[in-house]
Amino acid sequence: MNKHQRNRKIKLLKANITEGQIAKMLRVTRQAVNNEMRGEYKSARIREALCKMTNTAAEKFFPEHVQAEEPEKAQAANQ
Repeated sequence: MNKHQRNRKIKLLKANITEGQIAKMLRVTRQAVNNEMRGEYKSARIREALCKMTNTAAEKFFPEHVQAEEPEKAQAANQ
């Protein structure tokens, strides 16, 4: 578990929310939520729910994804 994954888990614990609760609310599997928490899946809907339920901006909840997407956005803007 890397530091980003650990921070996401802590945010869920502090918000008193489980991956199972999020999965049930979104009607997805708990594994889908867990994959997103580990950064192995890219579901905008799950990400948005995680951020909303923990009251955390996406840049803070998924910093590694935001950093990875910035060069792609810059490259697309230059085309």
